[in-house]
Amino acid sequence: MYFRLAGCRIGRDVWIVAATILDPHLVSIGDGTVIGGEVVLVPHIAGGTEVIFGSIRIGKDCRIGAHSVICAGVTIGDGASVGIRAFLRKGTTVPPGAHVAAIGGMAPRDVVGLEKGRRNRS
Repeated sequence: MYFRLAGCRIGRDVWIVAATILDPHLVSIGDGTVIGGEVVLVPHIAGGTEVIFGSIRIGKDCRIGAHSVICAGVTIGDGASVGIRAFLRKGTTVPPGAHVAAIGGMAPRDVVGLEKGRRNRS
């Protein structure tokens, strides 16, 4: 309820387990999504002398694993899942229905592809 009062757009049947949402007015979460504990949603990036803001959009029926960090400008498609301790950098797009493993478990070329909005399939 706090996040809604702060301007976060949250759909129906959403479960948020002890997440930190900075700048909630820049975050939207679709119906039926589950966000695990200790997840951090950060819709701004401070670098040098500027601060960049970008909305975070999480689709319907998504699963976000515990301890994940989602940065400014990230879009997660409907039905996608993000693994435990994943880190989604600025501007990443996760396609609908895709599964993103924690970055620590991914090959470097897959991480680069993910940052560019592509998902390499093995």
